[in-house]
Amino acid sequence: MAQIENFGQTPSKLFNSPHPARKVPQLQVHSSLSTLLTHAQDLKISQAIAAEFEAMQADFNACVTWFGEDPDAAGMGPDSFFSIFLSFAQMLQAADRDNERKRIAEERRIRREAETKKRMDMLASSKQQQKQQQKGLEFSSLKAGDAQDIVKKIRGKRSEEKRKELADHEHMSNQNSDSFCSSSSGIDKKKTTRVPPSIPEAHGDVA
Repeated sequence: MAQIENFGQTPSKLFNSPHPARKVPQLQVHSSLSTLLTHAQDLKISQAIAAEFEAMQADFNACVTWFGEDPDAAGMGPDSFFSIFLSFAQMLQAADRDNERKRIAEERRIRREAETKKRMDMLASSKQQQKQQQKGLEFSSLKAGDAQDIVKKIRGKRSEEKRKELADHEHMSNQNSDSFCSSSSGIDKKKTTRVPPSIPEAHGDVA
């Protein structure tokens, strides 16, 4: 009856009652719920991991098939399959380094050839300038009086040629005169040695 009588009291009076309600022990329930929740979370995580693994395996099989390999073949696992790409990447890097070395060597060769050509052009230009300067010096020396020396040399050469021509002409004249004299003396000798005609002797008495 007391409980029925107290039923109509306000909540504040019920909570402030001198006979509080008996508390239920919560420690065992909380421990059981925590264990169940942990197992549920582990199960959920395991299921998520399994789903991700299955999706990854399907993607891997599709990738292997796309590259023309059999995903069910023996030894066609992730390690062996991706090692192909690793080897290819290493070979590509080696080829890239080799090409870079060749490019640097080619650039050095072109630069050396350009420098050599530049030096040769500078040397040829210097020689050309020296020749032009030499010609200028020769021309200026001609202006300074070397022309007279050249004229003297030319005249001396001509005089020498004329003297030689005169000497040759005199020698030829002497030879001609000697031959003429020798031929004339031969003719005189022939004239002096000619036998006079014989006079017939008279025979018989003169009447």
